[in-house]
Amino acid sequence: MTTPPSVTVNGSTSPFSASGILSAPVFSLAVADFHPPKRVAVKLWNTYVNNVDGCTGLKLLHIPTDEVKIYSTIEQPVGAPLDHHALCLAIFYATTITLEENEALDLLGQARSIQLLKFKVGLEQAFAQGDFLDRPTLTGLHALAIYLVYLSFVVTLGSTVI
Repeated sequence: MTTPPSVTVNGSTSPFSASGILSAPVFSLAVADFHPPKRVAVKLWNTYVNNVDGCTGLKLLHIPTDEVKIYSTIEQPVGAPLDHHALCLAIFYATTITLEENEALDLLGQARSIQLLKFKVGLEQAFAQGDFLDRPTLTGLHALAIYLVYLSFVVTLGSTVI
């Protein structure tokens, strides 16, 4: 087992480092800007439900309940609760990890590592701006669990995922 190679995008750290969970909030960054277009977001959600949720043996979401949060955040990202953003971005991150590089390029329009880093930074900002460590929510905890499970999935598999 090996650690995935370090990926640097525009001077940023690897999309496979959990160190950013303790990020300071940068309120000039709008968390909604880290979401993909609606069509892509819906495709990522459907891929998560059909191919990702439960594949690690860890089923965290109650799909009928959480689907409402996901679709409402996809439809109206501006003004959505930060913990809902965190859940969406964690799901997008986890789903993107499972895509082959060519699938990611076709769906997302850019390299998988670049998009993973974007989802990671957005997720970290959703946590930081929502003051997650001092005011955790169940939705935020689900987001954190999904993120950490798939982050550890990458670290365990090493460079074969990247």
